[in-house]
Amino acid sequence: MDATTSVSQLLALDDAALAQDMTQHRDARGRIDITHIKDWDDASETDQMQLLERFCSVSARVRAPLPIDFDQLLAKLNSIDATRDPFSREITPPSSFSPSQQPARSPTRSPEPDASKAYQIRCYHELVDDGGHPPVALELLDEIYLHHAQYVEEVGPWLAGGPVSSADDLGVYSRPLERWRQFRRWQRDNRGTQDTLSAFRQRKQRDYVSRGLEQLAAAPGFDDTIRKMWAHEQREQSTIRETAGDFEGYVAAARRRLREHGFTEEFRLDEDPRRQNGRLTWIEYLEFEYWWLDKRARSVKAAQERQERAWEEVVKSGIPRPGQTSEHFLASHAQPTADGNSPHTSHSARREASQAKLVDRLIRTARAYKDAKAAEARQLGLVQWALAQMPAKPKPAAAGPTKKGNKRRRQEDDDDAVDRHTKQPTTKRRRQGDPGGERGASRQRAIPRTRLTLGLMQPVEEPRLTNDQGHRRSARIGDLAA
Repeated sequence: MDATTSVSQLLALDDAALAQDMTQHRDARGRIDITHIKDWDDASETDQMQLLERFCSVSARVRAPLPIDFDQLLAKLNSIDATRDPFSREITPPSSFSPSQQPARSPTRSPEPDASKAYQIRCYHELVDDGGHPPVALELLDEIYLHHAQYVEEVGPWLAGGPVSSADDLGVYSRPLERWRQFRRWQRDNRGTQDTLSAFRQRKQRDYVSRGLEQLAAAPGFDDTIRKMWAHEQREQSTIRETAGDFEGYVAAARRRLREHGFTEEFRLDEDPRRQNGRLTWIEYLEFEYWWLDKRARSVKAAQERQERAWEEVVKSGIPRPGQTSEHFLASHAQPTADGNSPHTSHSARREASQAKLVDRLIRTARAYKDAKAAEARQLGLVQWALAQMPAKPKPAAAGPTKKGNKRRRQEDDDDAVDRHTKQPTTKRRRQGDPGGERGASRQRAIPRTRLTLGLMQPVEEPRLTNDQGHRRSARIGDLAA
């Protein structure tokens, strides 16, 4: 069976439509066959968990429960290609729906909405206890579940561009927690240490249970799957480290990257991150987000070059009209052809087939370029949010009596360095209500409202090039007791 459905498409379905999709994709034994999910490995952990949760909840609520085999579900989590490059993947949009054609979803996602809130509350406390910052105050959670659309901006940098039809989609604390966990793995990896298998197992088991997936954590194949998932995480982590050298090399690289972005403050990381204060840890987190911003920028450049080469091939074939730009050409060729591999006998038919392949390649590279730019814009949002959340410098210890007026002096402002990407000061004076007392004590905007930021968050336009210028895994789910 061809993989034709994306995770975001399935999450966009209401319960009735999802149940219909599950019913339509059955194997010979009547079990749910989900080999049609084409981008499981590309989806975030939060989206994966949401989809698993919905499979279970929908199956339990339909009149004739759909059989789910939790061992096979674990196999789906387990079926990861260890050789894939997480940065070279071209993002392909859903083939069945355009963004404007996404099916509507029922606002009721779970039979127990309080359980979803409890999960977000647990994520909030884990995030704060580990030194992270939530995007909004915990006191706003009830309001978020009533009016989730009003908080998309706050969580926007953590979203992956998919539909946000409910508060569960928003993942107001679970998504930032997932990102913070990635940073903590980055910290350990660049110090030559790794998350232990035991800690990984406990975290996964806690996550599954808190999402109502107790059957998954209790399945016989759970331990074996966890070992393989942990091994995959270690392999993938090796591709996203700052340096391949020692800790001193990592510190030097971190300083260099921050200086390149205008952050000139001197700092010294500790080989044991537990001994670092909150500000030092946040500086290291900022460098982590800058690493990703630089990576996204390189991906944008590579995607643009691929699109330009594809356009040059289309122009050489004589398909566009004289003077026609790539933007106008793509507007009239929005979708790839259905079949570019069918046999052709005549010369003209073979020529048309060859041209169709060139156009298909241009369309796909143009979409990949657009997606890469959108990912860069979201990453810029994370960088700007991290800058705005920078803790104040610790006050120096008083050396003795001070002169009158010195009491009002504060040491909370950092050097007035300006970042070359954001055009923002690298740190900001803490405002009343910002993190420092109780984290998340007041609602804050996730992204400073700069002209650059607002421009980057707008729909991405394609480059104007004229013709004159020349993974997928598979697995199955079956047998859930009614």
